[in-house]
Amino acid sequence: MNESVNEATEATPETETGTETAHDTEAVEPTPEGEPEPQTFDADYVKQLREEAASHRVKAKRTDEANEVLVRTIAQMDGRLHDPEDVGLSDDMLDDRGIVSPEKVQESIAALIETKPHLAKQTPRTPLPMGVQANVEQPASLLQMVRERM
Repeated sequence: MNESVNEATEATPETETGTETAHDTEAVEPTPEGEPEPQTFDADYVKQLREEAASHRVKAKRTDEANEVLVRTIAQMDGRLHDPEDVGLSDDMLDDRGIVSPEKVQESIAALIETKPHLAKQTPRTPLPMGVQANVEQPASLLQMVRERM
């Protein structure tokens, strides 16, 4: 097997540096002299553009975070959800100017509760007797009877 590898390497012609083979000349096509060269920009200008784009990305991220906080606050003030974090920011909640619309957030909450009713705040339907209650007659107990006799 080593012999076949050695034969293959011997069969390929080695090129010296600075010489061109037929394969190299096919890949490189000269450009006509009448065409302008592709436009390139200064490194400083490119750096400035990249910094500007990075600052825009940071501002967009901050805006999205602020909008998410606003949506959670509206959901908490609405009071229909057990956990206000269940509703997340979506493009449907933004108005034409890109500002969070409280009406659209409330519509989204209503749609969420309709599709997933278990996310709604659970409130008891009837009053539950819990804790100490005033003016309620206590049932007779053995301990009460012993205390009365002492």
